[in-house]
Amino acid sequence: MLHHEDVKGVYEKLQTVPGIEMVCEPVVSEYPKPDGGVFRVLGISFFDPSGYFVEVNQFV
Repeated sequence: MLHHEDVKGVYEKLQTVPGIEMVCEPVVSEYPKPDGGVFRVLGISFFDPSGYFVEVNQFV
């Protein structure tokens, strides 16, 4: 899992990388905060050319 400030940019660049298998295009997910409210996270996930699963997230 990685944090990045431009998930959409990472997603666009990955479209040109041979061997990348996208699992999830950019999508916003919400996770509960301990004190109430939610965290909003934009994320993508993919398998790299070596077969490793990678998730890249950005707080929004």
